[in-house]
Amino acid sequence: MSCLNLPVTHEAVALDLDRLTALCQAMEPQRIEECISLALERIAVELSATERAWCDQDWDRMLDGLDLVGRTAGQFGMIKLAAVAGTVRDACETGDRVAISATLARLLRVGERSLIAVWDRHGVGG
Repeated sequence: MSCLNLPVTHEAVALDLDRLTALCQAMEPQRIEECISLALERIAVELSATERAWCDQDWDRMLDGLDLVGRTAGQFGMIKLAAVAGTVRDACETGDRVAISATLARLLRVGERSLIAVWDRHGVGG
């Protein structure tokens, strides 16, 4: 049996730092870390639930998760993550399972990198 080496995909994320900064400035300073932590946790949980919904072929749950990820990511300046969530949703509407699988894999990659980028930027939890 031969082994196939697939290229590792490193995809840059895009953060709207102005939006994130404005959001933080609108909050009480003692609530910033809590608010960002909750948003990051919500996105992480929904990314996982969306992947699980894909495996279970629970399309309604998957679409709900994609909407929540897209909306929360957009609010917190994770513009690429929000855009990719929309792309996965579009693929779901076409019913093209290959496209759904590919865009969902991309969503999970971009999601992980976006969460890390915001976490690192704000030193959340540390």
